[in-house]
Amino acid sequence: MVSCVITSPPYWALRKYNGSEQEQIWGGRRDCQHNFGNDGKSRTCTSCGAWKGQLGHEENPQLYVDHIVEVFHELRRVLRSDGVAYLIIADSYAGAKGRSGQKEHNYQVSQAEDGKRFPQKGLKHKDLCLIPERLAISLQNDGWYVRSRIAWVKRNPLPGSYKDRRSSSWELVLMLAKSSHYWYDDDAIREPHTWYGRVQKRKDFYMPSEVDDETSQAGKARHGRPRYTDFHPGGRNARDVIVTVAEPFGYDMCRKCKKVYGRKEYRRLRKSEDKHRVCICGSTEWTSHCAVFPTALVRPLILSSCPAWVCSRCGKARTRIVESTPCGGIRGTERWRAGGTVGKPQRDHNGKWDYDGKTVGWTDCGCGADWIPGIILDPFAGSGTVAVTAENLGRDWLGIEVSQDYVTLAAERIRRDAKRPPLPTTENTTMQSSSEKTTSVWCAEQCRQTRVPLIVDLAVAHGIDDYGLQQSDSSDIVSPSTKREK
Repeated sequence: MVSCVITSPPYWALRKYNGSEQEQIWGGRRDCQHNFGNDGKSRTCTSCGAWKGQLGHEENPQLYVDHIVEVFHELRRVLRSDGVAYLIIADSYAGAKGRSGQKEHNYQVSQAEDGKRFPQKGLKHKDLCLIPERLAISLQNDGWYVRSRIAWVKRNPLPGSYKDRRSSSWELVLMLAKSSHYWYDDDAIREPHTWYGRVQKRKDFYMPSEVDDETSQAGKARHGRPRYTDFHPGGRNARDVIVTVAEPFGYDMCRKCKKVYGRKEYRRLRKSEDKHRVCICGSTEWTSHCAVFPTALVRPLILSSCPAWVCSRCGKARTRIVESTPCGGIRGTERWRAGGTVGKPQRDHNGKWDYDGKTVGWTDCGCGADWIPGIILDPFAGSGTVAVTAENLGRDWLGIEVSQDYVTLAAERIRRDAKRPPLPTTENTTMQSSSEKTTSVWCAEQCRQTRVPLIVDLAVAHGIDDYGLQQSDSSDIVSPSTKREK
């Protein structure tokens, strides 16, 4: 079963991707022959109501939301019962040009020819469409648990020339769960403690000037205690904000010979008279990926929500074992005046003692079978960022992409940038694991017509059901294994 889903679908009314394979059939019946008319302009099947077109080019936001929910409905079938899904999504504006107000010429021309212009029902010119909010509510109605909204803040966003609003510098990451209880490792992504906005490096937290009354018992107990003992030793809980900088994709592919060049290799090529780089085959037509998110965004999502070890027999994931040390008592009590023990001198809201945690190991299900890494699925693989990050962290992954050009680019990027560590990364500890890997980039040519049946076929091909992990006879997937720790 898939342990975690991390993906970012094409945003609504933002850009147009090249390639005829981008035209997909959404909704309707799978056994329908689909009649879209003879004029070539109709996108709705007259028999079953299916819609044909590129994801993100729907007539209205609600149809786009329905298609994303359709994909995530199938993702729930292959996701473990304790699995988590992350959806990276951004908003769009209702514009007068075409359907979005964006400046991409080809897209605006195609929309103007279709005569699709705002306002749509419920939206006005220059309205924010609230795509993430619509998606969250629809996914919630479909059965998902919406657990968190994480802000992905960009330190160096694209500049904007807007005169009547602020430039957009963040996107939303929806954290979705299949059930109310799921696998989550908060200790793997803890952040450094801060004090008044600065990371503290002083050894002493309580200085003499900060003691209210040095003559009191409380002041004597408080004075001179190391500051780091008053907080969790691993850091504070991760906030719902991830701040990153842009990372260039760094790869370009010739459209004629399909040769992929790295950034340095590309710059060494000679230029033509019109200042375009010339491939060794003589072509000057290039393609690359224009919507790449950084690996720094994906890394904490994988560390916190994809287990490094899963039992190959029962499918149970290993969880962190934390050694607990009781902290001091309530402020003002005899125990607190005596100095208490290491840690916070207070109780939680239930009256229990606070504890400082230290990782001492990982749980064992007792099956005696081999451990395998958790599997991450990205149904919109694109440039392969999720795959590269998962590989570098020692996790297995599956990618689905309809564009053969993007599959070629992602495969070359994975080959060059991904380096499988001998042990999976868990931030605070290392355990024995496998160096083998399960990797697969699925192309539309290998499966059926739409992306949703792709995910259905993925479950069938790998022998996945809703209850556990089964042995697969598929030859293109290698199940990694390792000896269980003695």
